[in-house]
Amino acid sequence: MTVEEVIIQRGITEVVHFTTHPGLIGILNQRQLKARSLLKEDETLEFILKLNTSKIYDPGWKSYVNLSISRINRSLFGYSENWHPTESWRILAFDPTIMCHTGVQFVTTNNAYWQHLRRGTGVESLAALFADEVQGIYGRPIPRLNHMPNSWTTDIQAEVLYPNSLSTEFLKSIYVRNGEDADDVAGALAALQHPDVPIRIEPTLFS
Repeated sequence: MTVEEVIIQRGITEVVHFTTHPGLIGILNQRQLKARSLLKEDETLEFILKLNTSKIYDPGWKSYVNLSISRINRSLFGYSENWHPTESWRILAFDPTIMCHTGVQFVTTNNAYWQHLRRGTGVESLAALFADEVQGIYGRPIPRLNHMPNSWTTDIQAEVLYPNSLSTEFLKSIYVRNGEDADDVAGALAALQHPDVPIRIEPTLFS
C-alpha cells in the first residue's frame, strides 16, 4: 500500500493548519506557509508575525511546518487563543496529496512528546497515526474510539511535518467562524491578488 492509497482508503480530504488573520495575510502574500525557522528571517513578515505558541517545544524541528489530518489540535488551539485573545483565527485546509511529497514526516502524537512518539516517513509511519492505541503525553495510552471517523488520527495531537514551506497552490479552502471573518478573508485575497480560495463558515471546527 502507498501513502496515496491510505489517503483514499481512509477518506482523508484535507490536512489543516490554524493561524491568526495577520498570519494568513503573510501566508497569502508569500504564497507559502513557512516553517517557524524561516519566519523571523523574512523581513516582509516582521510587522505581522504572531506565532501560535510562545515557546518551541520541539526545537530540532523548526524547519518543518506543523499540520494535522482532518481536524486541528484543539488543545494547542486553546492555548494559542489564550495567548492571542483579541485575534481572529483561520483554519487552512490543504489537499491531502501533500502527504505524498518528499520528506514529509508523520508523528503519532505531539512532536514535542519525543519520549513516547513514533515518527517517520512513508506509508507505515502514516498508518501508525491510526493505530488501535498510541502513546500520548507522559506515555499515556490513547485508544482509538469506535465512533471516530476513519479520517481522524487516533490522537488529536498527531502531526504531519512538512519540510520548509508549503505552497498555497495546494490550499483547498479557508475556514472561518462567521460572515464578518469571511469578508475579511475575501478582502485579503483580493488585496494581495491571490488566486481565489473557497471561504467556508464552519464555527464548529474551532470549538
